[in-house]
Amino acid sequence: MSTHAADRAPLLRLGPTRAIARRATAVRCAIALVVAAFGSLQVIAVENGAAGTLVGAGLVALAAPLARGRRRALLAAAGLVLASLALDQDAIARPGLAAVVLLTALLVFAPAFRVSGDPATRRLIVPAAGLLAIGLVADLARAGGHLAHPLGATLLVGAGLLAARTLRPWQGGTTGDPLQRARAARIVAERATDTLAPFTLRDDKR
Repeated sequence: MSTHAADRAPLLRLGPTRAIARRATAVRCAIALVVAAFGSLQVIAVENGAAGTLVGAGLVALAAPLARGRRRALLAAAGLVLASLALDQDAIARPGLAAVVLLTALLVFAPAFRVSGDPATRRLIVPAAGLLAIGLVADLARAGGHLAHPLGATLLVGAGLLAARTLRPWQGGTTGDPLQRARAARIVAERATDTLAPFTLRDDKR
């Protein structure tokens, strides 16, 4: 009798935990859908602006990481919603009020987003911010009458910068401690008997 009670006890303890996990998943999926819908409306509502369109596209792209509970995606979405508020000329209109409601929801349900992001994706922050800055400059140029299609110009400049970065010559890294490399070279010179041992000192073998 006691054995059966012990077997049932873990199930009783796991019941509330599973219910909380299901609620958290439902919250994340709902937030992701709302963010994607708001981003899509942002893209459609902007007639010929570059920055607003990029903000909306960024929100749509963040929907999948939000559904997976990425905390960095939550912070990025909150920043883009703030950017949409800053770009909105009439913050008390429906899009502005919707952005305020969405930002409030992101803050309220922030505890549901606890998954750490991939450290390798941090390098995407600078190019994304640079593309948004180019869009702002293009919008200002359009407001001044110097540019007719800011979104096309922004995408063209961004594609050019990406191509220049991709096609540049490869440069070997200089990572590693010089003292450690000197010590490794001394060990290879004094004790190595394998003819392939010196190849461990190559830059691409660090």
